[in-house]
Amino acid sequence: MSGDGRQRGVIRLSGGQPTRERGAREPRACAVDLTRQTPRAEIAGSGVLQVNLNWSVTAEADLDLGCMVATSDGKGAAVQPLGGEFGNLDAWPYVGLDQDDRTGETSDGETLRISLEHRHQFTKRRCHVVGCVGA
Repeated sequence: MSGDGRQRGVIRLSGGQPTRERGAREPRACAVDLTRQTPRAEIAGSGVLQVNLNWSVTAEADLDLGCMVATSDGKGAAVQPLGGEFGNLDAWPYVGLDQDDRTGETSDGETLRISLEHRHQFTKRRCHVVGCVGA
């Protein structure tokens, strides 16, 4: 944790709904933390998956959150600040990035939103973080 209460070295995945069996109670939204020790998660369900990245202002680095998607028909896209490819949650590629936090000063960092309503169109969705020295 940092002085501002944000956890460091963790990518938080939240939103979406886990799948449920017939007659089961309504599922709760779940959150998963990706760390160096647990760098993968399998997500099922519907709704919107949120991936958030925050980092320390003192790191003197520019971290960028991104997502690469691939479809069964061979199409692909990269959603990332590099090249201004912020995507679109409501249209292809059904992934949207809210902003490019170049310094780590923004309290809510960078957030990717991924529509799970279109998950059947994708063969892969890979979220990644790219770091550069200096902002």
